[in-house]
Amino acid sequence: MNAKQPPKKTLPKKLHSQKPVKGLSAGYNSYYFLGGILLLTFLLFYNTLTNNFVTLDDPGYISDNPYIKDLSLKNIGAIFTSFHNANYHPFTTLSYAIEYSLFGLNAKPYHFINLLIHLLNIAMVFRLTKKISRRAEVALVTALFFAIHPMHVESVAWISERKDLLYSFFFICGLSTYYEYAHATTGRSKLYIYTILLFLCSLLSKSAAVTFPLMLLLFDYYFHRGWKTKLVEKIPFFILSLLFGVITIFSQKSAGAINADLMPEYDLPQRFFVVCYSTSYYIVKLVFPFHLAVLHFAPAELPYYYYLSPLFLLLLAFLVYKAKAMKRELIFGFLFYLIGISLTSQVIPVGYAVVAERYSYVPYIGLFFIMGCFYTAIRDRKVLISFQPLNNYLLAGLAVFFIIITFQRNKVWQNSLTLFTDLAAKYPNQPHAHFVLGKNLMDVPDLNAALLSLNRSIELRPGMSDAYFYRGNIYYGQKNYTAAMNDYLKAVELNPAYSQAYYNIGVIYNTTNRFQEAIEPLTKAININPNEYIYETRASTFFNLRRLQEAVDDYTKAIAINPRMAQAYFNRGATYLNMQRTTDACVDWKAAAGLGFARANEMIQAYCR
Repeated sequence: MNAKQPPKKTLPKKLHSQKPVKGLSAGYNSYYFLGGILLLTFLLFYNTLTNNFVTLDDPGYISDNPYIKDLSLKNIGAIFTSFHNANYHPFTTLSYAIEYSLFGLNAKPYHFINLLIHLLNIAMVFRLTKKISRRAEVALVTALFFAIHPMHVESVAWISERKDLLYSFFFICGLSTYYEYAHATTGRSKLYIYTILLFLCSLLSKSAAVTFPLMLLLFDYYFHRGWKTKLVEKIPFFILSLLFGVITIFSQKSAGAINADLMPEYDLPQRFFVVCYSTSYYIVKLVFPFHLAVLHFAPAELPYYYYLSPLFLLLLAFLVYKAKAMKRELIFGFLFYLIGISLTSQVIPVGYAVVAERYSYVPYIGLFFIMGCFYTAIRDRKVLISFQPLNNYLLAGLAVFFIIITFQRNKVWQNSLTLFTDLAAKYPNQPHAHFVLGKNLMDVPDLNAALLSLNRSIELRPGMSDAYFYRGNIYYGQKNYTAAMNDYLKAVELNPAYSQAYYNIGVIYNTTNRFQEAIEPLTKAININPNEYIYETRASTFFNLRRLQEAVDDYTKAIAINPRMAQAYFNRGATYLNMQRTTDACVDWKAAAGLGFARANEMIQAYCR
């Protein structure tokens, strides 16, 4: 026959997920185990609920954050249209605003919400990895170590890291809906839209979510979806990533958090080793979570292990390449980790620490997934058959080891003093560690201990202007004006743009009745950073010099900046009185009284008929 034969229909290949369910996943036992993990996690992190706010970022995000003080539509609009603390994460800021409206500055509810989101993330990690592996054992091991690992304490116990927890929740949910979209036969459009919306929510919680499209491509590889042919469906995700990437760069630059000269002593080859070290660091800490601290400083000179880190990574890559069992799982897990950690591996210098424990929160899912797969491979007698009897004991032992360290690490986050005492103990030769400890000792106050810490920071780094400034504050409080003046002068010598130091110099001159000498430093402070308090102080200096019109001018500028500055109204009224302008004085005193300034009522009774 010459007629063309009808083309043969090619059946679609089975997706990876269509393997039969094995082990606990065939029944409901896995959910009982998951419930046990969640209960264990709650008990493990329960001691964080008594922790306080800490001075690292918490004031900027909460106590000193004007955006969260009012849930009006105007303020909510400002949350979504403003950068704050060099970040754009409106969902996170909005969560603080809701809590503030309900609980004020009670730290316990903030910690409880952090713990609650962590518990939700554990459940979502279990759900996602169970879908990926089709093995409940893999999902349980992954969820267990995600829940209790000491490297995750920072994300849970630090209120300011709400953004890490919140973006992770939407990120993991988005990966889960994408899995369902990729394997669904009906309702795919709805799942696709859900994935985009969850990705957007993740981006609005923290910009680290921009790696999401790469994760989708990784899923396509793992499930044999032929990712090269699926790039079109990723276009909206890459557009959102690009958009929020640009927003992030602007937000970080607004506060100088991105700095190409952050580590100016490192040339380009050295930066390569820094990137390799930071990538290796989290892999090592997965098994050996020791020497944990709130900050990890970049060394002035790279130690030998920085130069060995590329060899460590190459060895891991070689072992994965040579692996016969679990090769696809190994590739997937490590790539998940590498994609997740890529933004914080110092390829672009961001922040002031070479590594940070909180950066491991999402990336560790990939490594814990490998651990879960390895555990089940031993159970299935696919690898290390001789280790079969020890499998459960090793898993339990590792879990207990992590639990002990995590419980102790939670206590370090009890307050600022415990946190920075630990930092100074871990980094005894780091000037910044002693500096932040000294600052927090001033708040206790333990001024003698604070002086020791600030002296140590100056000894280690004589060019630290902030250390001189805060030591000067201690001396000023002790009425040792000569020592305070010397420290403030040293601070402005090291940093000629140090407005606060110039201001304090002017305050000392005023305190010691050297009013004429106070004008110059106060004027310099105003030129650098004009604010109502400096204007008000210079106005009082002009008043003492009987330069009354200049005093009125400065009080007027202070009031223009802050119309609710009752002290400035009262003092301007007193200045008007000395200028024989009683009517103007009475207007100002009535304004001060209206703002709650009690002394103004006495002046009104005495002079205003």
